[in-house]
Amino acid sequence: MAIRFTGGCLCGRVRYECSADPLFMGNCHCRDCQKASGGAYEPDIGLPAAALKITGAVKYYDGQADSGNTLSRGFRSAVRVCSARPALCRTSQ
Repeated sequence: MAIRFTGGCLCGRVRYECSADPLFMGNCHCRDCQKASGGAYEPDIGLPAAALKITGAVKYYDGQADSGNTLSRGFRSAVRVCSARPALCRTSQ
């Protein structure tokens, strides 16, 4: 049975909800994730897109992942108000 979990940014204007088990969990040590997290790694969780619901205004910055795929990092549109890290990332192949 899938575990439902929810979360969001510090101010609560961006929220997420997932109704499926994670496909994978781990830590990424690539330079892009180090820059995004400000540390040696960034914790990641892979979720089925159909089971993920995001509410709130999210803007995406697209870059190229080490794999060559497009990596989109989602941010709340007014990060200065929230002081939150990226809301989510998505990769397209």
